Amino acid sequence: MNCISNSRPSSKEFTEYLEWFLLENPGLQCATGGHAAFNASVTFAPGGKTVLASNVMTYHTILTTSAEYISALSHARELADNISQAMGHEVFPYSVFYVYYEQYLTIFGDFFLNIGLSLAAVYFMTIILMGFNVWAATIILMVVLMVIVNMLGYFWLLDINANAVSLVNLVMTVGIAVEFCAHIVRWYCSSELETRVERARSALEEMGSSVVSGITITKFLGVFVLLFAKSQIFQIYYFRMYMMMLLFGSLHGLVFLPVLLSYVGPSKGTILPPPWGSSRTSSTVPSRSGDGNGSVGAGTSSPSEKTPLLA
Repeated sequence: MNCISNSRPSSKEFTEYLEWFLLENPGLQCATGGHAAFNASVTFAPGGKTVLASNVMTYHTILTTSAEYISALSHARELADNISQAMGHEVFPYSVFYVYYEQYLTIFGDFFLNIGLSLAAVYFMTIILMGFNVWAATIILMVVLMVIVNMLGYFWLLDINANAVSLVNLVMTVGIAVEFCAHIVRWYCSSELETRVERARSALEEMGSSVVSGITITKFLGVFVLLFAKSQIFQIYYFRMYMMMLLFGSLHGLVFLPVLLSYVGPSKGTILPPPWGSSRTSSTVPSRSGDGNGSVGAGTSSPSEKTPLLA
C-alpha cells in the first residue's frame, strides 16, 4: 500500500496494515506515520488483528465556570450516546475534570435517595426501640426532618454548594439529630405523670442535662478544634456545618421538642419505665396498724404503689 496515497483504504487493507501504520514513525517516506500520534490510542486483541478499543482526541471550548463544566460534561455524554446508537459500539467521553463534576449530574437524586433511606431507617428503628409506639417515632421523625430543613436553609444563607461532601454531612445530621430527640421522647413516654406538660417537664429535667453534657458539649469540643484548620474545605464543610448541626439539634431537642410533646405527645405509660425511673419519683409510706398495744407496724404497699428499687 502506498503510505502517502490519498485514496481511502478498504476494510481489508485497513486491518492488514493498521499495525504497521501504528509502528511507523513520520518521515520522508511516510509523513503520516501514526506511531507518534496514535500508537497509544489503539488496543489490539491477542493476535494483533482485532481492535478491542480506541480513542479519539476532541476538544471543548474554553470553560470558566462550574455551570459550563457541568454543561460540557452533559453534552459530551449526550453526543457519545448518539454515536453509540449510530455505530452500534459503546462510545463514552472522558476528561480529567469529568471525575470531579460528575457528582453534580445526579446530586439531587442522590440527596433524596440517601436522606430518604436514612429517615426510613431512623423511623423503623425508633418504632422498635419505642415499644412500637408509632406516634412517638413519628414525632422524632418530624423533628429530625425539621433539622434537615434548617440545615438546607443554612446552605442557602451561606451559599454552600450541594456536593458529595455536604450530602454526606446531611446524612450524618440525621443520625446526630436523633440523639437530641430519642432520649427525651423515651423518658416522656415512660413517665406516668398525669398531664402532657408534667411529662414533658419531667423528661426535660431528667434527660436534659444528659443530652447537654453527653451529646452537645462533647461534640462541641471535638468540632471546635476544626476552627484552626487552614483548609477551606475543613472550615466550611466540617467546622461550620458541624457547629450548625449541634446548634439546630440542641435547639430542636431541648427547646422545641418538649413544647411539642406538651401539646401532642403520646399518652402516658406507653413504654415501660426504666428500672431507675420509679425510685426517683415515688416512695412507700409506712402504714400504722394498731395491735391493741399501740405498736406501729410497717404495713404493706397496695398493688398500685411503687416500691423503690434502691434503699
